[in-house]
Amino acid sequence: MDSECDLGRGGQPAGSGRRVPDQSGTLQSRFGTPPTRAVLVHQPGKVGSSSLYQSMLYSLPVPSYQTHAMNREIPYLSDDALERYDDESAPWPTHVRKAQRFVYHYLRPGRPIAVVTMVRDPIARNVSAFFQNISESPHLADPSDPPPVEEYQRVFLESHDHGFMDRWFDYHLREPFGVDWFAQAFDPEIGHASIAHGKNTYLLMQLELPDETKERVIREFLNFDAFRLDVTANVGEQKEYADVYRRFKQLPLPGEYLDRMCRSRVATHFYTPEQVERFRAKWEQPGVARHH
Repeated sequence: MDSECDLGRGGQPAGSGRRVPDQSGTLQSRFGTPPTRAVLVHQPGKVGSSSLYQSMLYSLPVPSYQTHAMNREIPYLSDDALERYDDESAPWPTHVRKAQRFVYHYLRPGRPIAVVTMVRDPIARNVSAFFQNISESPHLADPSDPPPVEEYQRVFLESHDHGFMDRWFDYHLREPFGVDWFAQAFDPEIGHASIAHGKNTYLLMQLELPDETKERVIREFLNFDAFRLDVTANVGEQKEYADVYRRFKQLPLPGEYLDRMCRSRVATHFYTPEQVERFRAKWEQPGVARHH
């Protein structure tokens, strides 16, 4: 899961040193829906949400939130837990409190929101998520004495949840928000689409779009020309496992695994066959430069 900011009570990073604009305003919707009261960056982890969320936090006149899980069946999003979300004695980590705050103040009362979601090459996303959560495999987690890189690949192939992204769209987006992106028309050559559903608006983009395109699309979606995308990556190669992460990417992944991921709903609905083939080529040809 992407690292979360230390939030103050108003949804702003505590002690960040950067100036957060007044967030008591609204965004006028271009979809004919009521003015937007908050923006949610909501997507699976390791799909570029941290830099997007930070950009919105320091650009927009409404509160911004970043979440990866939003199904109301999750215990910490139950009605009982929400009533206690501001209880400092409750054992909730920062990212849980952020989700609770958003549900309590916006989703549950039905206040108009804008939801931004990105998708990513599912193979690259899985590899990045595996290394982000490497502590789940203790024998891999010591960068000072790592096992052979082939052991990392073995554990990745055998234990990682490779179908998570496909299920995420059902469990954490369709069920809580009523929006099924797999049932929506999406032109992979354009790489983004936006819709209105009830009072809310929704945007989906490919992570692989150029940054200037993503910035323009978000400006148009939010009807806010002052938005600026400040790209700061939460990149695996900047972490303590950078060396093994780089070496991992030099190993070809098995064809059977690549076939499976290239047939996933995320790959086939949000990307062209040519794009998917390029994703595959990056992971079956060692030494090819990869976007992460």
